[in-house]
Amino acid sequence: MKITAQEKIMYEVMRAIYDSGIPISFKGSMVLKACLMETGYDEETRHTVDIDGNWYTDTLPSGNRWQNHCRTL
Repeated sequence: MKITAQEKIMYEVMRAIYDSGIPISFKGSMVLKACLMETGYDEETRHTVDIDGNWYTDTLPSGNRWQNHCRTL
């Protein structure tokens, strides 16, 4: 299974957000595609154009925290 340049960037963004400790869990087709690739599934799937996630906190990160993390991407 091939991933596009856009999908590669989206995986890098997801990794950076995860590594930053921002309380978000990812879901959807990007996660499914990663799981399929890890298990050796090689048939082509549809192209993905977004990242889906859910907050897992009652206190959302401040705008400053987001800005600081986005500058390091």
